[in-house]
Amino acid sequence: MVEFGERIYNLRKKSGLSQEEFADKLGVSRQAVSKWETGQSVPDSEKAAAIGAYFGVSLDWLINGVEAADEPQSATVPEAPEVKPARKKSGIVRALIIAGIITLALIGVSALSAFIFMLVVMKSANLADPATFYMLLIVAPGWAVMFLIAFVVSVIVIKKRKKK
Repeated sequence: MVEFGERIYNLRKKSGLSQEEFADKLGVSRQAVSKWETGQSVPDSEKAAAIGAYFGVSLDWLINGVEAADEPQSATVPEAPEVKPARKKSGIVRALIIAGIITLALIGVSALSAFIFMLVVMKSANLADPATFYMLLIVAPGWAVMFLIAFVVSVIVIKKRKKK
């Protein structure tokens, strides 16, 4: 007797999809599809309905193997209704907000450290003194540019990791 996971596997293979491609169409991970096919877990009712709709089979046939015919009519049905992934973008937004806050904090720390450096080492932290003022104008934006570059690089890294 063919089990639930084997039916998913057979339908996926007949349609020529890899686990990764099938997972992308359902908005789940490849590991989830693998677990369904090996019987380690079962999809929730929404995903099971999406699988049935994608392959053009009834949910009853998919789960129990019971229907008028033992095999579905066709495993090459047009795209099923899109199942939205579970809020993946909120993680990116949260990471960007955290990176932005850290960047702004580091810019403030760099300006403060430049001022303290001039106060302690140079003993000329008088803001009325043009040398001190110009030093702050040069040092703080320089640090700010470095941190902004670090922020942009971290955004790029986050986006590339999310695409994989």
